[in-house]
Amino acid sequence: MSMASGVLALIIVLLFIATEARAQVEEELCDIETKSPCSIEEHEECRSQNPSDKIGVCKCIYGYHRAFNGAPCLPIEIASKETASISSNETKETSTSTAKSHLEFSLEGPSAVQLPQDSVKIRVKFPNADARRGNSYSYLWELLQGTGLAFASSYKRPVLELSQLKEGNLLFRVTVSNSTHSGQQRYALAVEAAKAPNKPPRAIIRPESPVHGVEGTRLTLDAEGSVDDDKIVAYKWTQDKGPSIPLGAMNTPILTLDNMVAGTYVFR
Repeated sequence: MSMASGVLALIIVLLFIATEARAQVEEELCDIETKSPCSIEEHEECRSQNPSDKIGVCKCIYGYHRAFNGAPCLPIEIASKETASISSNETKETSTSTAKSHLEFSLEGPSAVQLPQDSVKIRVKFPNADARRGNSYSYLWELLQGTGLAFASSYKRPVLELSQLKEGNLLFRVTVSNSTHSGQQRYALAVEAAKAPNKPPRAIIRPESPVHGVEGTRLTLDAEGSVDDDKIVAYKWTQDKGPSIPLGAMNTPILTLDNMVAGTYVFR
């Protein structure tokens, strides 16, 4: 019985020695002085098993580990996975808790202005006064188009005050929000060029004065060829010279005179 126990103990010792030897063989040995063949690029360092040893074993540096002997050193992912899981849960909770209701509002302001007017105001308007009262909203105006065509002292107020306008098209996006509601609107503004100074119209009459009337005939004067830099709004005929005759409609572009009296006439 004692011999059997001794044999069993010997077998256990031999198995332990073999296991330790296999572990040492599987781990790559290295030179303590030169650190070779451990690779810093592969996150390895040469560690001695005893202070007096000149031969060590290639181990992973702090923060890295091998999945098994012979495997590359990889970052320890257990903690990062746990952190990622916590972060993911927090993100989901935050996303759920911060989901905001749609906020209704409109914008009040002109869609176009003409120079030399060089300033304009655009206001955020709520559908009712109660929506604004007692609520602390934040405002953010963003210029999407028209860089350099206007100046604003602040883009974080309910009223956007634009000045120093220049010709062109501007496009803004405004976001209004508080802890529970949020909404966006776009606002387009066209800045038109200034009109040139208005010039007086130029009357063109065919035939030109002076004209010679023949007794008993009809004379037609045509001013439809008159020009203006904007638009002709009215006509008025005046006889400056010639025999007195009945005049027809005096406020039309064409003047027709019947039963002329012989003589020379000047009209304007």
